[in-house]
Amino acid sequence: MASEHTTQYTAEHTAERTTPHDRPTSTADLVNQAAAQVSTLVRDELALAKAELAAFAGAGIAASVGKKQIARALPPVPGEAAAGLGSDLDTVKNAVQEGRHS
Repeated sequence: MASEHTTQYTAEHTAERTTPHDRPTSTADLVNQAAAQVSTLVRDELALAKAELAAFAGAGIAASVGKKQIARALPPVPGEAAAGLGSDLDTVKNAVQEGRHS
């Protein structure tokens, strides 16, 4: 049974590797096809890498610009906010004390 499978496998793959004239493809032809496919693959991978690098650079620039805009839009420095809160507390305390004395 194993030999039938091997024969069938070999026949199918030999059929795929034939020239238009029904001759088996030569080793030289197979090597040329492989070289052409590798060349195409390398070119396609380089084009993809360039596109990904451009997208990454664009994202980096956008992040840098966004960071600067966020820094400008942030609320006051915590020290200033704390001082303002202290002043608000003093105002409320004074108003409560004045209300008790009236």
